[in-house]
Amino acid sequence: MISTLRKISQFLFFFFFVSSFFLFPEVFGIYFLSLPYSILFKFSLFFILFLILALITGRAFCGWVCPLGAIFDLLPSFGKAKDWNLKEIKFYIFIFLMLTSLLFLLDPFSIFTRIALIYRFIPLSIFSIIIIIVNFASKRWFCKFLCPAGGLLGIFNKVSLLNREIKETCNSCMLCEYKCPMLKDVYKNSRDVNCIFCGDCVKVCPVNAISFKFSLPEGKDFNPERREFLKLGGIITAGILFSTFTEMEYMKSIFPPGVLNYQRYSKKCLRCGLCVEKCPTSIIKLNGIEPPYIEFSKEKYCIETCNICGNVCPTDAIPDFSIKEKKKLKMGKAVINRDTCYTWRKEKFCNICYVKCPYEAIELKESFEVYVLNNKCTGCGACEAYCPNGSIIIHPL
Repeated sequence: MISTLRKISQFLFFFFFVSSFFLFPEVFGIYFLSLPYSILFKFSLFFILFLILALITGRAFCGWVCPLGAIFDLLPSFGKAKDWNLKEIKFYIFIFLMLTSLLFLLDPFSIFTRIALIYRFIPLSIFSIIIIIVNFASKRWFCKFLCPAGGLLGIFNKVSLLNREIKETCNSCMLCEYKCPMLKDVYKNSRDVNCIFCGDCVKVCPVNAISFKFSLPEGKDFNPERREFLKLGGIITAGILFSTFTEMEYMKSIFPPGVLNYQRYSKKCLRCGLCVEKCPTSIIKLNGIEPPYIEFSKEKYCIETCNICGNVCPTDAIPDFSIKEKKKLKMGKAVINRDTCYTWRKEKFCNICYVKCPYEAIELKESFEVYVLNNKCTGCGACEAYCPNGSIIIHPL
């Protein structure tokens, strides 16, 4: 019965994830393409909901809801993850990837989405598909050893209301251990961090000694080591501090035309990469968990006759603007370093920034010094892209 209910749950949630992403990308896309943990730690409401869910059901999410887990269960496998003699390092992977802004690489939602949109995320999609292929050799190996979401949720198995009860009628036949894809000594430990409440053990038990129930942890069950509390506290603290620090630092970046409010931009952006893909000068970059930003390079700037990024953005994170409107959309401000500028140092005559500026925002005095007219400058980056010695830089607003 439990096994059937779980399959129905997996099918319904899988259908929900796929349909909601393609039908309502603006509503649901951010949860799939951006990093769920960044949302989790930035917004207290999501954090509270996450804690409530984890405290009630532990790691049941992995066995009943996760779309990547559903794919793992659907595919055939010639072995089980528990058979691999590997050290479980998912807790440390979680912390490392969180601190390096690379958690999206192993996030199950992101992997699932990159597989669905392989044409847009070819390098990362190939990496994701490799994870699926290895599952043929070892069922749910990713869930047991690498998944950062599973590592975080697994800690709550120690204290969750939902737990696996093992009755005294157990005869240690070990059928449950043979069937379980995740655990060794299934019949000995009822609150193992790797239990996903799949129900396979309940299904095969010949004496009905295993069942799921909701109850408070008892003293004999709730005996976590001190290091488990330190892991949980460290993960939560690192998440809160790092996401806050990352956002503060990232707000100092330069963003596409029309992006004036970072919070709105970050919330609406799907990290779909369309603006990155379509930008004719390749100055829009996507890196890590934050939304796309601008990075000027030699002879590459935001062309004054281009509005493609706003046209292709599916959620209006980058507003759809006209060429005429673009003249009024500020991305940043040009700042001249007078200590290195050729004209200010009187080394030689140079008016490249004056000639290349498409908005006539550079003024050339009779004494040949150059000035930036802030009321005209949009921060397009033409001056920075063509400056021969890097003396003029676009600064964030």
